[in-house]
Amino acid sequence: MSSHALLIRFDDYGARFPAGAQFDLAPLVALADHLDGMLTADGLGECDGHEVADDGSVGTIYLYGENARLMYQAVRETLEASQVTRGGTAFLYFGDVTDEATRVEEVAIG
Repeated sequence: MSSHALLIRFDDYGARFPAGAQFDLAPLVALADHLDGMLTADGLGECDGHEVADDGSVGTIYLYGENARLMYQAVRETLEASQVTRGGTAFLYFGDVTDEATRVEEVAIG
């Protein structure tokens, strides 16, 4: 298991990407795949998935690697330019995400 995590949280996904009675997951999937490619190409980490609440209110992308700060620096411009994550928050976990003692830094995106 990697020692650090970078969780990207964003709001109002369903309202920004409507598709009939649901919402369009294609922009999220494309972004998560792109972030994964960026991190794996640089040997910094990987994407471990993404999710959106059933009502489309909140979404999250999960990135894991050895250095949360380096991962964020590598993907920051992409996150700021993306309609999916702009206005969201990056949570940099400097240790195990399940450990309450882990230091977490919050960074506004965009």
